[in-house]
Amino acid sequence: KQLNCHGEALRFLEESLLDLSDKWQLPLNVDFVLFVVHGTAVNAKDLLNSDLIFFDRYKYFAMKFKSNFPELYQAIHIIIHNFCVKLSIATEDLVINYLLFTLVTYWDGLISNYIHKKKQVSVVILSDRHYTHSNMIKDFLELELPRKVAIDVYSKIKISDSIIENLNYDIIVSNFMISTTTTKKVVVIHDFPTSIDLDNIKSAISSVLIDR
Repeated sequence: KQLNCHGEALRFLEESLLDLSDKWQLPLNVDFVLFVVHGTAVNAKDLLNSDLIFFDRYKYFAMKFKSNFPELYQAIHIIIHNFCVKLSIATEDLVINYLLFTLVTYWDGLISNYIHKKKQVSVVILSDRHYTHSNMIKDFLELELPRKVAIDVYSKIKISDSIIENLNYDIIVSNFMISTTTTKKVVVIHDFPTSIDLDNIKSAISSVLIDR
């Protein structure tokens, strides 16, 4: 039963971290982070017996992290809390903050890559033709748009209104009409971006930067 508990918790942690990595395009050595966080969690009970009356440095770290990166903090906090529940260990703040500290510091490049992504205007390309068509458009836009723009290609087979609405990008460039999204800026092109399409994309980028 205990082995099943650990296995379920590890699968949850792996899937959750990979989802988070994919959502914000953050490189992740998932096996290494899993090994460290799981090992730390198993020994977390020792932390509850330690004396942190004068200064709880893990709480301080967590609060500073939350202050600077609230969205990322919230996502990681939920993952760690649910991981602890599945592992049947304490979910006290001391343990959660300790594991958050461990995950953030052992996830190589997490903060720097997150800041870099947040500073950039993010664009995703959707094509109803073929993956290589999206790549062609991407190559062209990377030559025409400023470096502060990060361009990705949507490569998954499954697509739906809810997936489009929840894509973590500022701008969607698509070769088909998208009428469902209410929060994204959408630029529709045809087979190849024209000068007018480029002007529309640049206008959308300027709008994102002004909103920020």
